[in-house]
Amino acid sequence: PFLSQFYNKLRNLSSLTRNITQRSILIEKKSQESHLTIINAIEERDEEKSEYCMREHLRTTCRLMADYFYPNLFK
Repeated sequence: PFLSQFYNKLRNLSSLTRNITQRSILIEKKSQESHLTIINAIEERDEEKSEYCMREHLRTTCRLMADYFYPNLFK
């Protein structure tokens, strides 16, 4: 039950994020670039680089989403 619930929450969060990021060409472009970087790191079998790229992707996406909806939040 725990893994199933966790998976459902993660899937819902991913869907929500995807729907939001598709509203902005900049966010969508950055996200696609990040995904390619993550895939390349995985193909290189570089665990540290893969983890770093994934964390950077999440940080960047969150920041871009915040900037999109609340432009003056970090100024």
